[in-house]
Amino acid sequence: MFSEYKDEQKIAYKTLLNAINNNKISHAYLFETNKYINSFDFVKKFATEILKNNCYEKIDVETLVETNNYPDLKIIETNNLQYKKEEIKNLQKEFKTKPIYGKYKIYIIKECEKLTENISNTILKFLEEPEEGIIAILMVENEYQLLSTITSRCQIISLKNIIKDKNNIITFYEKNNYRMQNDEDIKEEIDKIMKFIIVIEKYKKSAIIYEKKFLDELLNSKEQVLKVINILKLFYVETLNLKFQIELSYLNDYKNFVEKINTINSEKKLIYKIQTLMNLEKQIYYNVNINLFIDKLLLELGEDVDG
Repeated sequence: MFSEYKDEQKIAYKTLLNAINNNKISHAYLFETNKYINSFDFVKKFATEILKNNCYEKIDVETLVETNNYPDLKIIETNNLQYKKEEIKNLQKEFKTKPIYGKYKIYIIKECEKLTENISNTILKFLEEPEEGIIAILMVENEYQLLSTITSRCQIISLKNIIKDKNNIITFYEKNNYRMQNDEDIKEEIDKIMKFIIVIEKYKKSAIIYEKKFLDELLNSKEQVLKVINILKLFYVETLNLKFQIELSYLNDYKNFVEKINTINSEKKLIYKIQTLMNLEKQIYYNVNINLFIDKLLLELGEDVDG
């Protein structure tokens, strides 16, 4: 829900919520992310709030958006810039049609600082001739990385970077010298590890059937295995600390997830999993077969010690 950001991003949250409540929604927003780790989630939940409040049908908008099944919301990645101009043109054609479920169609373009000049000019034309009921949301690390002709046509929303305010997963990565290209890559990796934890908790030893291919991709070297084990230890240690009302050290941004793991694990289970990970961490320093090691990781973490 968008309201979860009312304290963490007070100014941006209040500004955008007032716009929704007073029906003064802009046709174009530029979100200055300032390396805020939850920037995309914030933007996506803002878009969801608009769609939810302007939907004419009795449907679960939040679930449809979360599962990427809401037809009036389009999210554009900028990983492959060579074909994005054509995608933008196709998007222009698509959004000349009326919304299916409500008053608005929304498109979000991530990491606009990576766009080429040609694509930027295509977007500019899109902003200069907005269609009724279309909302453009652009995301950029800093507004000065875009053409001034684009920024001048958008309402600029600056998100607060909270990295310096408290320890979080970025701090953990920096402390352990885990190098990633940017904060979004860290969040993506953490999301993958959380997915793995969920499958382990749900399927236990049978997780080897569901997650083997995924883990083969995630754990592709000895260094990567050591990193993932260390992060798994962090999750379970923080979860154990929660049982004793000890404040989270690095996982404040994932508190809901930690609380969920806490509810389905006894103290005994958590201690077992931490000890298992510590033992496995020692073994990886020897010349072990990575594939066999992954199997062992899945089987031992899936052990039902309370059973």
